[in-house]
Amino acid sequence: MTMVKIRIMGEGTFLVKDFEKLRELERELRRSLNEEEKFRDIYKKMLEKIRKGERMREKADFVLPPEEIRMEDVKKFFKNRIFRDDLF
Repeated sequence: MTMVKIRIMGEGTFLVKDFEKLRELERELRRSLNEEEKFRDIYKKMLEKIRKGERMREKADFVLPPEEIRMEDVKKFFKNRIFRDDLF
């Protein structure tokens, strides 16, 4: 099981233990970039999963925008993969 540190802007950094599930959600998220309601539902699930992790003060491996990100910024932020393979 791969563990990563993820910061949600404005909330803090969390240690996430089930990183594989986040990769699945990332793929769903990227497929939903043109469907705002679906995107928001998936992103909310992703952030909820991250928030269940242990809070940390360490530097994060990944940084995600807040849940209320504007849709015009979504495509810029999420156009590439969120979670890079070369970190593991």
